[in-house]
Amino acid sequence: MVANTRNYKEKLENRGKKSKISAVFHRRILSQVRENLFVTPSALKKQYSLNVNALTIRKLLIKNNLKAKIARKVPFLTIVNIKKRYKFSGDRAEWPVSKWRNILGSDETKLNLFYSNQRSLSVRRPPNTEFFPQHNKNTIKHCDRSIMVWGASHIMEQVRYFGQRVEWMHYNTPRF
Repeated sequence: MVANTRNYKEKLENRGKKSKISAVFHRRILSQVRENLFVTPSALKKQYSLNVNALTIRKLLIKNNLKAKIARKVPFLTIVNIKKRYKFSGDRAEWPVSKWRNILGSDETKLNLFYSNQRSLSVRRPPNTEFFPQHNKNTIKHCDRSIMVWGASHIMEQVRYFGQRVEWMHYNTPRF
């Protein structure tokens, strides 16, 4: 009994089934996903010619806190657009209320009649990074079997709205 306690060495836990993915491929997969957050597990499987199921790769990514989420859609803005928006808002920051009363506010939205023509795109991102630009999907408006709804409001008027069917070729053509 005393001899057993003197020779005792603490062993690492080796419970459960061993991973089919080696430590080398484990690191390669994680570095590849961190470079390209939109890569799919099946694409990784093909790229590294792994003899595992895509679900195994998916579980490995989830275990490393890279869960698949739907990429948030944001408008496509270039650096020039962003600078113009900042300049526009900065120029009007000191306007008095009397000047703002002369402004007509308007907004528009596109409603698809049958189905959404944009496919959801999954992105693997760490927690609390959903608004980072590299985790978002930039969108550009295209009209295909949709209704464009436009509304305008003034400080002294009620909100009015107008709707019409818009085809992609007529989008830039004004219709009254």
